[in-house]
Amino acid sequence: MGADASFFNQPRPEWFYEAPDSHDDLRAAHRQMRRICRNSLACLQRMEYEPAWNDLVHSRVLEEALDSFDNVGFRNVTPCRTFKKFHDEDPALRDNKVDYGIFLQPDPGDGLADLLADLRGESVDITHFPLSDLSPTPLAISIETKTLLANPIEGSVQLANWVRAHFRQLSRLLEHRGHDPANFSLPVLPIIYVCGSTWRVDFAQRHDRKTMIYEGFVVGDTQTVFGCYQVCAAIRRLATWVQTDFRAWWLGAATLPGR
Repeated sequence: MGADASFFNQPRPEWFYEAPDSHDDLRAAHRQMRRICRNSLACLQRMEYEPAWNDLVHSRVLEEALDSFDNVGFRNVTPCRTFKKFHDEDPALRDNKVDYGIFLQPDPGDGLADLLADLRGESVDITHFPLSDLSPTPLAISIETKTLLANPIEGSVQLANWVRAHFRQLSRLLEHRGHDPANFSLPVLPIIYVCGSTWRVDFAQRHDRKTMIYEGFVVGDTQTVFGCYQVCAAIRRLATWVQTDFRAWWLGAATLPGR
């Protein structure tokens, strides 16, 4: 995920569990994986609606995957809508939403936390939508979930429109801080589409006033316990990117040029 690395680097133990874990911790994690798998199979059998999938499967996957990360967390953002200032000019593309967000959560007293507080004091939006507690936590990865009964294109379109607004918000941040767009590019953003039990990671890039979505790959399927471990490993790899590369981008973007 970094300039000198790729997704297919040698896996590290902490992608699968927080090392060093005791046997009790590993057994507890395995019980959770089995529970997620059972819930996933039950949702498939009962043809559950999206809220049931989110409550019984997807939230638990995210909770298990991110439990060991102090500076990265997830939130259900289903009720959130993009600020009007970041809406698309096309009325059909304006008001979009997704189900979850993975956020960078700097520690109090961290240099980035101080810069984010300064931006908030200058009425600069840290996210392109309102969080319930107005927390200054940058959105890193957006997640849209759908059931197998949904139109397969609908989720991808929602994510594309949502991430376009995200890029507009990040561009406004660079403008406010006085960065030259030619020398300070926007980050490539991972986006996650969950269809039923299958998790896929795609990548979004803003280039020449166009948003490009690069089709990624399926990282796992919660119909099997092994698939649950795969999904959690992928999320942990992405979380490592959030607390390294993505944090570094925000640190640079929030700092005035020349400092």
